[in-house]
Amino acid sequence: TTRQREQFATARISELARDDERLNELIAALVRSRGTATLLAPTLGADDIGRLAWPVEGQLVYSFGQQPFRDGTTITREGIGIRVAEGTGVKAVRAGIVAQTGPFGTFGRLVILNHGAGYWTLYFHLSDIDVAEGDVVAEGQIIARTGGGNTEEGPHLGFQIRQVPPDSR
Repeated sequence: TTRQREQFATARISELARDDERLNELIAALVRSRGTATLLAPTLGADDIGRLAWPVEGQLVYSFGQQPFRDGTTITREGIGIRVAEGTGVKAVRAGIVAQTGPFGTFGRLVILNHGAGYWTLYFHLSDIDVAEGDVVAEGQIIARTGGGNTEEGPHLGFQIRQVPPDSR
């Protein structure tokens, strides 16, 4: 029924918002720990945003910003979704250090790369992860394989760039 779909959508949006907040907390903790060593020279900066090669070639499923749904609810996307076949190789958009890997709620399996100077790239909805925490990866290196087949969007990669000043507490 319409009421059930509305309740499901509302619950899903709440779950996504909770997981996004948990992700913010995780990145802040990574910044505070400084345990994911910073690179000698940053590999990503403000001038690079919008000029990077995509981590996979595919169709844009959703974009950064607010996304309204037919039922009147809205979700804020912190990155983009790129539709690709499951198992597609995911490339690091710049060299970095693997800060975090593993399952993460509604984001599925993820990889977070630290690029120094407070810049982080996040790759979500992965079927396989080919790197481990602490690994140094090169630009263009395959770090994972796409998944997302069990999401509402179907098989895709979720991708974000976040900037958190290194002195954040």
